Amino acid sequence: MAADAKESDGYRRYALLYKEWRQLIHTGVLWRVDMPDPSIQVQGVVSPDQSQALFMISQLAMPDYTLPGILRFPGLAAEVRYRLRVIDHPDLQVVGEGGHTMRKLPVWMNQSLEASGEWLAQGGIQLPVLDPESAILIALERAV
Repeated sequence: MAADAKESDGYRRYALLYKEWRQLIHTGVLWRVDMPDPSIQVQGVVSPDQSQALFMISQLAMPDYTLPGILRFPGLAAEVRYRLRVIDHPDLQVVGEGGHTMRKLPVWMNQSLEASGEWLAQGGIQLPVLDPESAILIALERAV
């Protein structure tokens, strides 16, 4: 069975993402984050020197609660400032623009966010509402 152009582009994109993050994926410390809603699964990997991290937030099924909650990032160095950016996400649409779940996306979805490891671990970020069987990939890198 042959892949169409859209599928081929997707395979190529994820192969490039893997190559970019391969070192971290294979040498980092794995973290699993407990969420109040069992339909949300969060796992991440943090580099041994805590300079970078990659976290995936998966919405496995319809959520049990209206709001997905706050994601707090474990394993980061408290005193280090990190730049958070979304490196992959589904096409999220807001209400009024053809969407059905949110009136407005969280600010960090459209621009990078800079915060301390302590703030990210204690305060965290508000997760967006995701459709079932979708995921977001977030990169955290030491800010310069």
